[in-house]
Amino acid sequence: LTQTGLLVSRLSEVGGTPIQQRARIQQGPSPSIQQGPAAPAPVRPVSPAAPPIVRPIPNATPANPAARQAPASRPQTSPVPAARAAPPHRQPIRTKAGTDKDLYFIFSQLQSYAHAGLNPVEAYTNVANGCRRQDYGNALRQAADAAKEGRPMSDVFERYVDLFPPHVAGMVRAAEHGGFFPEAYDLITDQAHASHRFRIWFKWLLAVTIMVAGCIPIMILMRLAGLQSWDVQDRTGGQAPGWGTLFSSVGHQFIWPWGPITAILVIASIFFAKWWQSMPNRERRHRFVLRTPSIAKRARAESLSVFAWSLGKLSNVGLPPRTVWELATGTIPNLELRRQMDQTGQRMSERTKLSEAMTMSAAVPQEYAPIVQTGEITGDVPGALMRASQSQLEEFKAGDQGSKARVGCWMLLLIFIGSAAIFALFYGWFYPVLFKKILGE
Repeated sequence: LTQTGLLVSRLSEVGGTPIQQRARIQQGPSPSIQQGPAAPAPVRPVSPAAPPIVRPIPNATPANPAARQAPASRPQTSPVPAARAAPPHRQPIRTKAGTDKDLYFIFSQLQSYAHAGLNPVEAYTNVANGCRRQDYGNALRQAADAAKEGRPMSDVFERYVDLFPPHVAGMVRAAEHGGFFPEAYDLITDQAHASHRFRIWFKWLLAVTIMVAGCIPIMILMRLAGLQSWDVQDRTGGQAPGWGTLFSSVGHQFIWPWGPITAILVIASIFFAKWWQSMPNRERRHRFVLRTPSIAKRARAESLSVFAWSLGKLSNVGLPPRTVWELATGTIPNLELRRQMDQTGQRMSERTKLSEAMTMSAAVPQEYAPIVQTGEITGDVPGALMRASQSQLEEFKAGDQGSKARVGCWMLLLIFIGSAAIFALFYGWFYPVLFKKILGE
């Protein structure tokens, strides 16, 4: 009921003595406990506008006759609005795309507030007031309102699909169930920082690719313009101005055909980049990452490390294994691995152990199941999962450094390929024609 937005005001048992009256009986002079029915005692009247919240017992008949005669429209629980009882699917709020840098600054501040012991309402409000982007500020204020009303803050993050990735909303939801907000904010901050640093290398790689791709057509354009300028000088007997003839030839070549060709390629590249970075292609991009040899190991190790860490934290609070698996699946950064874990969770029953689920899943390393099974036997499942998470974290750090080195090798390889192509065009295509013109052939 608290997940639907209700706040507990009073509890009483069906057919028993109210909690307030029972406290008076236990504080009386007689310490004996009566096994028979309790003697009637005056009960403080309750306003009809605020009926007490009663914990219903399945297949139990209320002892109060007035409860049996109450109409169906007046249940013993406080009335729940239809929107709260069964919340419909809420449309996502579209904004400008967020960045890892923004997530780092936001959750690093929330991390400090959580470690200091401040309540979420005050923490989210203070961070929202200091945000430089209005959309992030609005999202954090709505999260503060949700915390004030007893609603999940993760639902707010889930609606802002452009600002908060799915694993951020999933980590906040897991922290709401497990009560480990400071550690969850720490992990989100570290992930955002590592992702921001890793993306810098790809920006450099993109810059080198654009530079190499731009040098080759410029080389071809200058070659054609130079030969055309040479022909103009031959027709005029060398009377035409040199630089003017060259730039005129470049202008003619750029107007047709190289100008339209360049414009078409640039526009097509921009549209492809926007399409590839669009929200519907997010899962396709994550699937492509797992198939890219240089960065697949890093992405897999990061996702498995976070998954095992979330499993350990949630197992420590006594939740059922299936619930633990579903909540931990939502914290996985890679959506393709998340989909595979979801399929395993759908095959789990209420009695399925975590070790059995890991055996069923093909995405989990084979050594995870024996480690967790040992923890189930010894009664230390959280410790076993934390050790598995630590091993994957070390593999992620090694893969992160290796991926950066491979990206640097890609940049050197692109520069070498571009230089080789330019030399081949000059000495294999332009130079022989130019040499013939010099010899007058």
